[in-house]
Amino acid sequence: MSLKKRSPISPLLKLLEQSTPLFLDHNLGNQQLPGLLRTASLKVECHLTHFGKEELDDVWIKQCALNGWVIITCDRNIENDPVNRQAVIDSGARIFFLDEGGSRAIFWAAAMIVSKTRIYEIIRDTKGPFFANISKETGFLVRDVRHPDNSAPAPAISPTPKPNHSPSPFAAFVMH
Repeated sequence: MSLKKRSPISPLLKLLEQSTPLFLDHNLGNQQLPGLLRTASLKVECHLTHFGKEELDDVWIKQCALNGWVIITCDRNIENDPVNRQAVIDSGARIFFLDEGGSRAIFWAAAMIVSKTRIYEIIRDTKGPFFANISKETGFLVRDVRHPDNSAPAPAISPTPKPNHSPSPFAAFVMH
């Protein structure tokens, strides 16, 4: 019987996960996605709980950073608008962009739950301000197809191609 050594999640990452809420921008909803993430024991704060829907982005970005919340949004204007970008820089905000906003909450919840260790590694290892991307593409989660008979080569299977996004010169990490 083969015993595989399990890679324990660092106690620091676990503590960080328990003490660092993810702030969901209003464009991600106030019920389904937060509920799914909370079911997976993630701490979540919702935009509409703390701010009005029409609150200026630069105002709530600064407040989120002050509160130590990590922002999750699909609003790319935050990165591209000079006022919002400066608010991120000035406040040291940490922002993860979902690659697209039109997907169902269940898909984004799954992507964030599966990626939570990597998300919290970035939070631990990268001082704000930063931008990073979260993708729901799963081509790299299932990989390394092998044939059990060493005499036969494994079929050539390449991972799902990465979406073609223009990298931001400001982006600290890009998650795919």
